[in-house]
Amino acid sequence: MWNLTAYHMIFEGFQAQSRDQFLNQNLLNSIGKVTSEGVETELSARLGNLTLTGGGAYNRATIDDFPNAACFPRQTAAEGCSANVQDLSGKRLPNAPQWSFNLNTQYDIPLGRSALGAFVTAGYRWQSDVVFNLLQDPDSRQPAYGIANLGVGLRTERWKLTGFVNNVFDKAYALTMGRDVHINLPPGGNAVNWKPGRDSARYYGVRASISF
Repeated sequence: MWNLTAYHMIFEGFQAQSRDQFLNQNLLNSIGKVTSEGVETELSARLGNLTLTGGGAYNRATIDDFPNAACFPRQTAAEGCSANVQDLSGKRLPNAPQWSFNLNTQYDIPLGRSALGAFVTAGYRWQSDVVFNLLQDPDSRQPAYGIANLGVGLRTERWKLTGFVNNVFDKAYALTMGRDVHINLPPGGNAVNWKPGRDSARYYGVRASISF
C-alpha cells in the first residue's frame, strides 16, 4: 500500500508563542500570514516473511508577513535587529523540519511446525534541522539527526518477548533548546539549555507482553 498527499495551506492572523528572556515569560504573537505546503507519503508492504513500513515528508513552512517581530537576546544590527525589532518575513516557522522520513522492517522466522516464532526488527528515522525559537535565535537550532533502533525476539499467539537496542549510534538530540535568562544576562556567559528526547542516548532492555 502506498499513499501520497500534497497540501497547500495559508493562515492569516497566525498565533505563535515566543519567549521573552528578559521578562522570563511567554508572549503570544499574531503573525500576519504564514504558508505551509508540501508532500507526505506512507507505504507498507509484505514480501514473504519481510514486512516494510515507512513514510516521508517535505514541508515548507514559512512566515510570509511578520515585519515587526521582537529581536532575540543579544541580536545585533548585522543580524537584522533595528530599534529592538526585526523583520521575520520569509523565515521558517519553528519546530518544522523541511525533510523527514522513517523506515521500519520486521523479518519473521518460523521455528519448525510449532507455534513459536522468532523475529528481527530494524528501524530508522531522520529529520532535517529545525529552529525551536520563533525569533530565529541561532542558539535554538537543532541540526539534522537520525535515530536507528534494533530488536530481536520470540513470540507465540499469546506472548511476545523482545530484546532491543534503541538509538544504536548514541546520537544526542534536543526536543527543545534555548537560552537561559538567569545565566545569559551580563556578565553571564552564552549558555544554552536543552531538553533531551527519551531516546537521545543509547539504551537497551527487554520487553515482555501477554494477551489474555
